[in-house]
Amino acid sequence: MFSLCGLTINYAPPGLTLYPNPPNPQNPHTPHTPSLAGHMGQPQWSEFFPDCGGSGQSPINVDAAQSKYEPRLATIRPLGYSQHGNEPFTLSNNGHTVTMPLPSWMGVAGLPWQFSAVQLHLHWGNGASVTTGSEHTINGRSTAAELHIVHYNSELYENVSMAMTKRDGLAVLGILMEVGEETNQAYANIINYLNRIRHAGQRVSIPAFDIQTLLPSDLHSYYRYNGSLTTPPCYQSVLWTVFSETVKLSMPQLMKLDTLLYASEEGASQPSVLQDNYRATQPINQRVVLASFQRGQYRRTIAARHTLPHHSHIRAKTYPHHSGYTTTPLYHTIATTLPHHSNHSTTP
Repeated sequence: MFSLCGLTINYAPPGLTLYPNPPNPQNPHTPHTPSLAGHMGQPQWSEFFPDCGGSGQSPINVDAAQSKYEPRLATIRPLGYSQHGNEPFTLSNNGHTVTMPLPSWMGVAGLPWQFSAVQLHLHWGNGASVTTGSEHTINGRSTAAELHIVHYNSELYENVSMAMTKRDGLAVLGILMEVGEETNQAYANIINYLNRIRHAGQRVSIPAFDIQTLLPSDLHSYYRYNGSLTTPPCYQSVLWTVFSETVKLSMPQLMKLDTLLYASEEGASQPSVLQDNYRATQPINQRVVLASFQRGQYRRTIAARHTLPHHSHIRAKTYPHHSGYTTTPLYHTIATTLPHHSNHSTTP
């Protein structure tokens, strides 16, 4: 059993280490396995995880001119994101990202099914450039970092382990981050604690905060497509929502994210800095990218430290069947172009 971006996978090939990936000169029989260290080894992921070579992979470059306007796409509505109670959150360095589990009462409406929150995690660059680090790109342009908030289809599946292998199992919100002038107080709730989890395997309890403040202010303007997990086993089970509006972090905040963490455990003889943990964009193939807004529509780019409307009275486990969800199954509108991979095997 191992964890990828906070999601628990029940099986990995014997001896498989996803990160880091130094060849062992003392043992030539050690397999040269996939790595998340920069882009090293990404083309070989499919040798161990077949879905990584599938035709519906993520991330992608969103070509706005080729996207299809779909007026039926509903505004994204976070459910319970502000209802954190008094329980602290747990922030972890798992060796390839920073991850934080989310309470199951959190969820998101505006999707074809009921989705409950699982966790959030980040992807970033290496400090050399503020224009690389995100996984998704828009019109060929990347940003400094990207936040993913992962949800599973709790209407159809009992837990995330069951859902993550099904093509309608997961929904991820993607938030692109850029450099700004001011400290982003919402993201400071995470970044200010990175020095407590500098090494792989470390975790720290942090004060609970309003998760909704991490989102952009415009929750209506986004791109929607069917894709995959961006790390092995790359299950093609994700309904992606990539917001067109970015959030801004200060340069010092981004530098902490880019340079402070290690992929290796404390005391390692060869420490490995945790950087460039983003996957290269994948071919879109025959998939359709939907846009919830028309081209030319005015969209602001704003820091995420704003005050957002709260939905603290809504709990993801108690809202009525399909309450707040679109009545048209838009997932199926775009799923028809995604090849079905029913086995989702992790065995090479």
